[in-house]
Amino acid sequence: MVSGSPVGSTPFGMATPVAAPSAATQGPALSRYINSGSGDYEINAYVGQFAEMPTLRQRVLLILNTEFGSSSALPTLGIRRPAKITESFVAETTAAVRRAFYLLTDVERVMLILDIYIQKQSSGRVAIVVEYQDLTVDNPSPQTATRTM
Repeated sequence: MVSGSPVGSTPFGMATPVAAPSAATQGPALSRYINSGSGDYEINAYVGQFAEMPTLRQRVLLILNTEFGSSSALPTLGIRRPAKITESFVAETTAAVRRAFYLLTDVERVMLILDIYIQKQSSGRVAIVVEYQDLTVDNPSPQTATRTM
């Protein structure tokens, strides 16, 4: 007897197990939130941990913001942009964006590209805006992702 109560012969004692609380219903898996402006992960100020975003959204941002051939781990990831801005630049860039998202749109079929906007800016830079639907959620609504290069 320890402290006047029977606890058994092990240091942990004997007891009737308490039922564990039921697991919370979870939605789709989440990934670390990527700030689309800076490209950095963000911290949730309320809980002090990484903020979260839907996994497909993270994958879209990673593909859109990766230069084709720049990743040694995934050399075919990203967009191969045309070397020069010519008459066919918009068509070539649109085709490159579609090729970059081929795995998500045609193989996995988790997203649908609604439109691709190529905007030439006065500074000589180019903005690529991809409007898409996440097919992994119920009632998907159009979303956009942007890259400036």
